[in-house]
Amino acid sequence: MNSTTRYLFYFFSLFSLSLITACGGGSGSNLSNSNSSSSSSSSSSSSSSSSSSSSSSSSSSSSSSSGGQNYSSKIIFPAPDSNLGGYETNFRIRGQFFVEGELAEIPDGLSLNVNGIAADFSTDRQGIWIADIPVALGENTLNVEVSDGEQVLSANSSSLHNNPVADADTLISDGTQYSYGLTHGRSMLVRTDITSGESTAYLRASAINDTHDCDEFEALTANSQVSLLALRCSKSFGIDVNIVVIDLSTGEHSVLSLDDTSNYAKIMAWVEDNFLLLRGSVGTTTPFTLLNINTGNLKHFNVTFEESSGGQLENDAGSFINGTVFYNQAITGEGDDVWAQFDISAAMPDDSAVDVIEANNTNMEYNYYSSYSALGNQAVYTNGQRLYIWDLEANSLSSGPLDSPIHALPLTNLFTIVAHTATDILVRNDDSGQLFKINLSSFTTEDITDEPALYLLNKLALNSIDSTLFVFSDSEFKTANILLEDHSLLSVGDLSGAFTDWDSTRETRVFDGSQHSLYRIYNQSYDGSLPGDEPVFARYDFETEADTPFLTTNDLYDYLPFPNARYLLGDLTPVGTDKQFWFSMLITLEDDSTIEGVYSYDPALNEIATIWQNDSDTNSVAPDLSDFYSDLNGVFLSEWNIGELRLLLANGSLVSGFSERPFFSTESAMHDAIDNKTYYEAYYENTTGFRDYDSIQIIEYDWSTLTDRVVASNRFGAGYRLSSRDYEYDPMQQLLYTIIDNRLLIIDAQSGDRVLKNY
Repeated sequence: MNSTTRYLFYFFSLFSLSLITACGGGSGSNLSNSNSSSSSSSSSSSSSSSSSSSSSSSSSSSSSSSGGQNYSSKIIFPAPDSNLGGYETNFRIRGQFFVEGELAEIPDGLSLNVNGIAADFSTDRQGIWIADIPVALGENTLNVEVSDGEQVLSANSSSLHNNPVADADTLISDGTQYSYGLTHGRSMLVRTDITSGESTAYLRASAINDTHDCDEFEALTANSQVSLLALRCSKSFGIDVNIVVIDLSTGEHSVLSLDDTSNYAKIMAWVEDNFLLLRGSVGTTTPFTLLNINTGNLKHFNVTFEESSGGQLENDAGSFINGTVFYNQAITGEGDDVWAQFDISAAMPDDSAVDVIEANNTNMEYNYYSSYSALGNQAVYTNGQRLYIWDLEANSLSSGPLDSPIHALPLTNLFTIVAHTATDILVRNDDSGQLFKINLSSFTTEDITDEPALYLLNKLALNSIDSTLFVFSDSEFKTANILLEDHSLLSVGDLSGAFTDWDSTRETRVFDGSQHSLYRIYNQSYDGSLPGDEPVFARYDFETEADTPFLTTNDLYDYLPFPNARYLLGDLTPVGTDKQFWFSMLITLEDDSTIEGVYSYDPALNEIATIWQNDSDTNSVAPDLSDFYSDLNGVFLSEWNIGELRLLLANGSLVSGFSERPFFSTESAMHDAIDNKTYYEAYYENTTGFRDYDSIQIIEYDWSTLTDRVVASNRFGAGYRLSSRDYEYDPMQQLLYTIIDNRLLIIDAQSGDRVLKNY
């Protein structure tokens, strides 16, 4: 679906599983479903009994009769106790109306109101209503009533929150009471109570804009004790002109204006709590600036490193400060990666005439960790499983395992040290935003914030039979089951250590509920030399806990009619009840020309066959594949830099022409067989020739009318932001799902509005 891989699942709930039958009817040439209206009514009615029989844990409902009929209603969107994100003043509510437990239009003489506002029933599906209501900051109660004008026949209520949400990778905290972070729009600094999770707007850019030219915040940083915060405050699309400094002990802030001689790329470090070291963008004439936060004095200077031999400091690389000595990764004139250091103290006096500082090479071990911190001549960093301490005086490295790892895998680029004292460091998981305290002597860890039930980089699968959503985390090997009816969390699981480690990449995962199994593409890439019988596909059985390969590199190599070919596998998707699979692959030949293709694999016969194959001169990755849709008799195929989405039929032919906008790339195609519509992600090209992630759009294509529309984008639809993620679609409730910052993002496919659901 998202990135270069499509993660597909056939999903189980509490290990009581049902197979989603994905094979059968449908002619490849008949793409218009003439029975979509009756199918919608029938399918919606068949689900209404179970949908109305359960009540949300955060809502109450009642039904009554009038004229011998029982009436009831239910909110579909937003989910109970979900969050709009703190920016909205109005929001659209969508729900269902039932007569005797069946979806139906509201009879004459009855009315349905949400917080006193009449609902509109002129929607595409029977029994579906919408109501646009005002919302306030904080908690909002949604009261839904069905009335005959004299008495209330049905009533239910639920909570909707409208609180600001900080991006997980901006959170800073000292670990005692609050964390601080920036919203995605960067217009707000948010403070969150660590214990209660309640978030409030701590400082708005609009408040700074009253006196300074500023409308967004960036580069939030704190001193080592997190008693002072600093951030850039700038105009959108403009040069940074202000630094905001906040004293957390008093809540007061000051604004320091910068000159316009440098485009300040980032705040590099606090220096003795009285100065900020700023770094200019690549190409600026004075790459470093020291800002005195007490006097506002600016001191610009250059830093040279092995200038005579062509050495240079790296601009966007690891760095930290120890007292007044700044450490920055550098490249020598011979091309070696090293740590360089320079002392800032000479530039600190306001009347300093220093304009060039010489950096020197160090003996510190070079590595590629994303975050370092130093205090008292000790530099520290972590990969989530071990803590490393470099003694800057003795030039020696020591390390040890954490008593409780803060991540299932050792990763060098996931953790940011946000606070540092003589005894502890506070570390942020940039994926989840979870905060951990690590003792520098005992290497013991303490969870400062609760472990989330959902993790970033999750893969989702929807089971329409059980109305459940299965979530799997690549990075943490955690699972979660969510009931779609009320979006409650059914269960969580842990698969850490469950898979055999064949020392191979694990990119694509497919869940097959009927087999209680998780299928994976294990050996994703192959360099052409015969590696032996290593697994390509593997199956993990949840009942037996056995992890077994069922296609090997030799099998794949024997099928390819190209000597010494190299391959890169893409997506894996089940097809039909006979347990066949389709998978995509990019093949590089001996002359470095490439072929892309989609192939079938029959595990029972251990046979591979070609579905579609094409010479490829522009792609460096295998095509993305969607689920197999029996009513279309094929899968949707998309390629990284080809903006057109295409339908690959079982006979190997391609259907195109239904995504004609000038997109750079398309992904995450999901088909709604009830309404005969397809939803997919689409992106435009940025100025550097790559995908513009902020341009994400969710597009709906209607096969009946042969028209498309933008469902949602970061400029269309209310609520929380969209991000490039794997998406899943529930055709019964017409909702899209993905995971953002460990929360379930729910998108109304009708309005494009979205909310976050926290667990």
